[in-house]
Amino acid sequence: MKDWNFYSKYRMVIPTTAMRRFYSFLKLYNSNTILQVSKDINASVPKQRKFADIICKSATHFSIYSNVEEPFLSENSRRKRLPPVGPEPRFKNTQEVISFLLKKTMKGAMLKPSNIEREIDPRRTTRAIFDDGRPGRSSGVGGADLVAWDEVSDKPMVGEIKTRGDENAFYALVQVINYFVEFSTDKQIERCNRHNLFGRSLSPTQEFTLAIMFADFNHNSTRQIDILEESKKLATMIEGEFEQIHKIIFVNIEKSKKDFEIL
Repeated sequence: MKDWNFYSKYRMVIPTTAMRRFYSFLKLYNSNTILQVSKDINASVPKQRKFADIICKSATHFSIYSNVEEPFLSENSRRKRLPPVGPEPRFKNTQEVISFLLKKTMKGAMLKPSNIEREIDPRRTTRAIFDDGRPGRSSGVGGADLVAWDEVSDKPMVGEIKTRGDENAFYALVQVINYFVEFSTDKQIERCNRHNLFGRSLSPTQEFTLAIMFADFNHNSTRQIDILEESKKLATMIEGEFEQIHKIIFVNIEKSKKDFEIL
């Protein structure tokens, strides 16, 4: 056990919730295993409610975190430039998809993101330590693929983007719920407002739109379609359980249509 002098050099402790641990756990497994996990959760209402309970407990756990004064991005942040958008978008990675979204006006009736920011880690904290004893240097690295304002629902949106080879819907659902938990506590909403993260003011009980966004979803993959269907089933239950979740939406960006397709 480390003594107090080790911890005293850190300004703040960052909670690691059960939802965050589950998200990290899923990283270890392939889509076959994840399909079985999603089927098992959906096998009965009690099992679905156990999953909802993980979300509730994670929100309570993360509510102790308070870092209102610090912005989500450093003023000296040196992030890679987004790639240019060519006449035929390739969608090889998340950055190319975001570049496309920033340049194009999507026509999808169910989703219209504006004021887009990328790779925002809600846990970013200077001189911090995670509650498992690891230095918090990784806080602020990576994070939610996309945060934006959804003009259709008129609500803040947290999104995860999946490209070919990285299109596991259940993993993306767990990711986006994890980020929702970490953005939606009282102190984090106050932080969002203080630093104008979404370009609009959020209410203390703000509802969020959660989006899983695919770039050219592989409609020929039976496994990915099965995972998508299990994920949508679980998402429907979650929408009904949490007042701060306005909707969870699964959409595809088709290169040929340059539009959102509701999955």
